[in-house]
Amino acid sequence: MASQSPRTSRSPQLHQGEAVSLLHALIARVADERGIRVLFIKGPILAMQGLRPERQSVDVDVLVDPSRFDEMQQRLREHGWRIEVPGTGAHVMTFHSKAYRHDSWPCEVDVHDRFPGFFAEPQDVFEALWARRTTATIAGREVPCPDVLGNAAIAALHALRDPTYQRSKTDLAFMTEVLGEGLDATQLRELAELAVATGAADTLRPFLDAIDAPKLGEGTTPAKDLEAWQIRTSSSGVKTVAYLYQLRHARKRQWLPMMWHALVLTEAEIRKAQPDAAPGPWGLFKARVRRLGWGLRDLPRAARIVRQRAEQPTSNGAAQPGDQHATPAAKHRAVRA
Repeated sequence: MASQSPRTSRSPQLHQGEAVSLLHALIARVADERGIRVLFIKGPILAMQGLRPERQSVDVDVLVDPSRFDEMQQRLREHGWRIEVPGTGAHVMTFHSKAYRHDSWPCEVDVHDRFPGFFAEPQDVFEALWARRTTATIAGREVPCPDVLGNAAIAALHALRDPTYQRSKTDLAFMTEVLGEGLDATQLRELAELAVATGAADTLRPFLDAIDAPKLGEGTTPAKDLEAWQIRTSSSGVKTVAYLYQLRHARKRQWLPMMWHALVLTEAEIRKAQPDAAPGPWGLFKARVRRLGWGLRDLPRAARIVRQRAEQPTSNGAAQPGDQHATPAAKHRAVRA
């Protein structure tokens, strides 16, 4: 009689929604064990606070006390989390987060030490948001998060960073309507003061104007920071822009290494961007050729964006009249005016 094969069993897999909720609780516990201050941002907490429509989040975003950022990353690594594909490509603004994955979890955790659009020192930004913190109940645990005004500032910056994306337009319009009707004069002033304290008085200007917040701190963003923000927000999806921007600010002896890296990148990054690329050296070569073609097609637009922003810096972060990248908030303001 033939022996029967032992029955194999598979561990049940978490659904993404379950994983996102449980991961908030896990990260909060990991931080608490070492007394590391964290704030959970974006994601399901925005819906709980009435700042976005209900929808499934695909990852967890956590802002970490910058002075303990390295320690928090080490704690995650000790629990099996890893950076799957380190980013080495060009960027207009300083990298603001690192994406960690785990073999047993179907979602990432984005660990931030800063958030793009806040140009005050990262520690000062964290302290300003921490001073206004509250909590939200997720997976049966109270987790720390910014209050409504703090999370609104973060969510607005996230939408304004890519103003041409449909989701950005939808989220910004939703939040503009909710807060434009729901905040009183005192709260509007508090939001404007928070923008000043975090170095976002100019970058948040379209949103602040749309909800009739006081005009505080206009024109206080350093010129180089504001230029980087304007280039980033004018170039959603045009990755060549970052390389041109870095070349413009680099010394000439750095140009060749930068251009070579722009051409080859790392194999892991190439395959992450093109998951259907064929295996082996030939497949990698063809993927790099495709990437080069995309870059060359984007090059004229990228050069125009960098040149225009360099030659005609605006006085604040608001989109200018007639700008093809004007945000929904700016358009909303024009209608109301």
